[in-house]
Amino acid sequence: MTRDTADPTGGAMTVERAGTLDLIGVDFRLELGFGNGYRVQLESECTVTDRSGSTAVVDPDRKDSLLPVLRLFGAELVRSSTENGVLTLIFDGGDTLVAGPDAEFESWQVSGPKGRPARTEPPTGSTSTGTEGDRG
Repeated sequence: MTRDTADPTGGAMTVERAGTLDLIGVDFRLELGFGNGYRVQLESECTVTDRSGSTAVVDPDRKDSLLPVLRLFGAELVRSSTENGVLTLIFDGGDTLVAGPDAEFESWQVSGPKGRPARTEPPTGSTSTGTEGDRG
């Protein structure tokens, strides 16, 4: 999902289309799996805004808050980006998931079938990339 042109200083990073959200895994984090092998892991709070503009906070540690993410199952990811430590995913129905940096945890990570993963680093919220094949 990320291209090798990532800027580890926290600037904008281009993220490619990832396909349909066809896997949602839950443990101490949320894992979103897309049809072509890309994965997004969320370890901190994020927000989901639906097409009506209603926003909900989703916390992987609070299983009762996961419904907005579960509603995204089967949706097509049409646009995504990272900028200044903030990951934004926009789905075909108009829903948007936004995950910002966290002072204590690596709040999100994006990885794909090839290329370098991208993640946000605590406490600065800067974006960094791993080595090719690194799954975090």
